[in-house]
Amino acid sequence: MQDSSEHYRIQKGTGEKDCSFVDGPEGRRSGGYLYAAGLGVGLKDFWQKYPSVLETEGMLGEEAVLRVWIWPPEGRPMDLRPYTHRPCSQGYYGQGDTSRSRPSGIGMTNEIGITLWGQGTPTDEELEEARLRIQKPALLVADPAYYHEVRAFGTWSLPAYDTPAKRYLEQVLADTFSFYQREVEQRKWYGLWNYGDFMHTYDMERHSWRYDMGGWAWQNTELVPTLWLWYMFLRTGREDVFTMAEAMCRHTSEVDIHHIGPFAGLGSRHNVKHWGGSAKEARISMAPHHRFYYYLTGDERVGDIMDEVKDADLTTKHADPLRNYYHLDGSEPYSTHARTGPDWSSYCGNWMTRWERFQDTFYRDKMRRGIEGIAAAPYRFLSGTDFGYDPDTGRMYYIGEQSTGGSHLALCMGEPQVYFELEDMLEDPLWHDMLVQYGAFYFLSPEEKERCSNSQVAGKGWGLPM
Repeated sequence: MQDSSEHYRIQKGTGEKDCSFVDGPEGRRSGGYLYAAGLGVGLKDFWQKYPSVLETEGMLGEEAVLRVWIWPPEGRPMDLRPYTHRPCSQGYYGQGDTSRSRPSGIGMTNEIGITLWGQGTPTDEELEEARLRIQKPALLVADPAYYHEVRAFGTWSLPAYDTPAKRYLEQVLADTFSFYQREVEQRKWYGLWNYGDFMHTYDMERHSWRYDMGGWAWQNTELVPTLWLWYMFLRTGREDVFTMAEAMCRHTSEVDIHHIGPFAGLGSRHNVKHWGGSAKEARISMAPHHRFYYYLTGDERVGDIMDEVKDADLTTKHADPLRNYYHLDGSEPYSTHARTGPDWSSYCGNWMTRWERFQDTFYRDKMRRGIEGIAAAPYRFLSGTDFGYDPDTGRMYYIGEQSTGGSHLALCMGEPQVYFELEDMLEDPLWHDMLVQYGAFYFLSPEEKERCSNSQVAGKGWGLPM
């Protein structure tokens, strides 16, 4: 039994009635593989996703049993209750309706490997090889230069060191990855429901991460560390980067998403509990987080999840992402709202993935209708960012220059990466022109922005260096 990330124990009994187990060897981190009488079983990420147990019974009889416990009876009861019933104060980022802080529909996939052995007991070396096949299965990959040449996953760069600025950026990327790699180990971000996620904000006063403070705790894909890790793997081909990205993909695609229930297809925003955020949004669950893993490995569980989220926008009919700001009276031609980013952009990521996997033109056309609605706004992509939205048709309706989240939200959740790929795929002059207009405006000075737009558009907080 692996009862924490730092300890396992082995117990043995005779199976006789009214007799106890005796304690055998103990250790730090089990390899997660058990061999008994010609059969071997292993549980992937055995110690990382504790509590875990491998068990055999009936070895002296005619029929033995091997069991793999993903959550064993010896473990503590699984506690999925909320951290608090009180809304967080405004000082605790992430205030909201605590009745929405429920785990209904979350999941966690685990992988079990079975090895059938022939006559004779395998050697230690053979058992270790079988264990590694389960914990670290072989993966066929291409050279980063090939991924870059064929524009896999859009627009990105290969590592370059030919200028001081590039050398600085490459070093920052490497150092940042190493920092988080060390933090996972130092802070013990392990356990069935936690492994693969990072914390959101560091507390300089307490010298710890804000694990107990509202929306400052678990990251839940906020600011797309998913894309950071996957693009870093594409650029470098590093196995340790892939391992961290794989763990994050498995966690965020399972635990942070509501797979069934009233919020099906949406994810929970960052919070003390992974499912605790009252904001249920498509940006957390969107397919662009996970399509890297799907295309690199063919993992059909992730394929199922990307199918689940293709219609996440339909859920917003009763889970409007801007419900705190707008109230509909039923006379509108739309039933909910969507910001150009991160709502509509996340839907586009879902639809783009559906279109490229199955050539499903329904979702391509849904994107086109959204583009037409945004293009009809006075400043096109610069307008909004809040729009009325009809999930059934995909149409976006201009409702003025309101921007409840600020213009930075239109860029900080993977929007550029999705938009650049769509520019390649759609081959639409209107879409191309809208992106060029947006990029040109973004880099203007505040005075130039004021001259070529109105004060509302110019004053939407373009200062964040996304």
